[in-house]
Amino acid sequence: MRLATAVGVALALLGTAGALLALPRPAEVPVPVPPLQALPLTLGPWSATAEPPPSAIPVDAAAPEHLFRTYSDGARPLWVSVLYYARQGEGNRAPTQSLLFPGHDWTEKSVRLEPLDVGSGPRLPANLLTTRLAGRRYAVMYWYQVGTRTTASDHVYRALILYNRLVHQRTDGALVRVITRIDEGAEVAIVERLSDFVRRFYPELIRTIPQ
Repeated sequence: MRLATAVGVALALLGTAGALLALPRPAEVPVPVPPLQALPLTLGPWSATAEPPPSAIPVDAAAPEHLFRTYSDGARPLWVSVLYYARQGEGNRAPTQSLLFPGHDWTEKSVRLEPLDVGSGPRLPANLLTTRLAGRRYAVMYWYQVGTRTTASDHVYRALILYNRLVHQRTDGALVRVITRIDEGAEVAIVERLSDFVRRFYPELIRTIPQ
């Protein structure tokens, strides 16, 4: 049902965008790059630390703005990555596949939709990827952000960017990842920890990125 809904939304957006392609295209409106580094260093029990994220976690050096920060609740660290693109086209959008499923030392185990309760409004649609990277197991919770719109679907994300380009003359968006290591048999606790962090982080992110 969720897949059918996502596909339906994507098709509707693409149909609307296709109908607008014949219209004159105004110049793209410049969108300010958000100050991602100004996101809070403390979120409830979570505090930013000086520990750098693992070098094995892939990043996109070409992203115009990238927050990659370590947080800890006193027990163990997690890492939040926000890759923000003020202007997107075929050659300058988030390389999602290489960031989530790189070919070297990275083995996918499973990926599933994991809607999150963020405290108000509908659940946040996110994906949960469990994988092994350079001999360590990781959980990666990720989603796409287009203004206040959140989607777990790459197809819906592309459709939203196309729609915004034609209707609002802007193509900005972001790929958000929250990552932590997994100990054997600790999958349920890991989801609870990631969910707790996202509930605190998500409202701050929405206040920071351009609407």
